Amino acid sequence: MTDGSDFRDLLKEIVAYKASLQVESGNAELYDIDSVTNGFDITTEFDDDTECVVTLKSAAVGATYTNYFNKGMRFTDILYVSPDGDGSDGSNWEKAYATFPAAYTAASDDVNDFTLIYVSPGTFDFAVTGGQAIAKNIAIEGAGIGVTIFKNTHATNTHVFTVSKPFYITNCTIYRMTTSHGIVLTSGAQPYIENILIDMGTEAAAAGTGLSITSVSHGIFKNINIKGDSATTTIGIDINTSSHNHFDVIDIDECAIGLIIQNVASDNNSFHHTDFHHNTLGIDINAGNNQHFEDVTFVGNTTNVDDEVGDSHWININGQFIVGSYPQDLVGVTVADGAANAYGTYVEIISAATNDGPFSIVGATLEAEDSGHHAIRLSADGGTTYFYEVNIDVAAAVAQRVALTLPTGTEFVFNKGTQITAAWKSSNGNSEVNLIWLQRQYMR
Repeated sequence: MTDGSDFRDLLKEIVAYKASLQVESGNAELYDIDSVTNGFDITTEFDDDTECVVTLKSAAVGATYTNYFNKGMRFTDILYVSPDGDGSDGSNWEKAYATFPAAYTAASDDVNDFTLIYVSPGTFDFAVTGGQAIAKNIAIEGAGIGVTIFKNTHATNTHVFTVSKPFYITNCTIYRMTTSHGIVLTSGAQPYIENILIDMGTEAAAAGTGLSITSVSHGIFKNINIKGDSATTTIGIDINTSSHNHFDVIDIDECAIGLIIQNVASDNNSFHHTDFHHNTLGIDINAGNNQHFEDVTFVGNTTNVDDEVGDSHWININGQFIVGSYPQDLVGVTVADGAANAYGTYVEIISAATNDGPFSIVGATLEAEDSGHHAIRLSADGGTTYFYEVNIDVAAAVAQRVALTLPTGTEFVFNKGTQITAAWKSSNGNSEVNLIWLQRQYMR
């Protein structure tokens, strides 16, 4: 948005920002700003390419209505925080409040209002017992990571922010202090958190959690870096009794536990483009069902995954994972075929008890008893379905071995406790001592 002089262009911008403006008069009549017959005068102010202040003034109604737009979000008021402000009313940078608590106190507590608070460069120490409670509809926009810094150095601090209302925060760093947490989200919070750093090691090295999420659903978390202190019991993200939260572009580094999911009600949380590196334990799934992990990378963790549930969905998992052959001997597992051109009975190749973490099958070595056409199927559900099938041709020489590499990029990633079985088919139907070895890539 660069030009607010034209009414029609403004309407197009409002539509593009997925916003709408309606004005209700004192006699409860609803006026739309695109109806020029209602006698509204419209003025606009543009602070930059993302913010628009729209003011409607009606001679007929005798009232003025102001709406604020920032990055497509509608706010009922904007306040400013800067140590250089005069602290009068927070309406601009010159009149900015010197502290964040002062701006928060001035913000409306009406459940239908949403206040945007701009915070200047600087370090803002709340120095309050417990932490800064957010029990109003608040959005916080700092000047950038490492530029706007929040912390709480009070002797009895337990957190920096605790949130129980719709909440948006971006472009800042949060220093977790001794024995405290960074952001604590509780019941009632509807969070949208993006582009922040939660640092749990620079200011103080002690136990605590960067992002604690309890009884929260449908939160959005994007571009978050959490730096812990692996020498202590720091936790990057703690999800408890929370479901359907979406995480994208998350980096968790040097924590005792990068991510912990607990309580049976913690279902269907999604993680995309998430990196776990140099943590003692990357992911700890203690409870909850159907977590989703896609484009996840593990680097330098002591243990990547400890999964006590075993029903998560894993897609495109990256890292340096050990590949082992099963069975771990030179004998192999004998798999007989059925009648000519028919599969025989599925036979266990890798037992369920052997798999106590996520894994994939990346290769196979096959030894056919006799020449002819052969086909092999691999199954992860006892033969009800199969996830891989391949055909091979064997020449006249007996005991000929064929090594196969399974597809990558679209491979199945199986959960702990999954049994892998195989079935064999041949053109002549008399191959009774075919042998199979599988190569398992273990992600734990």
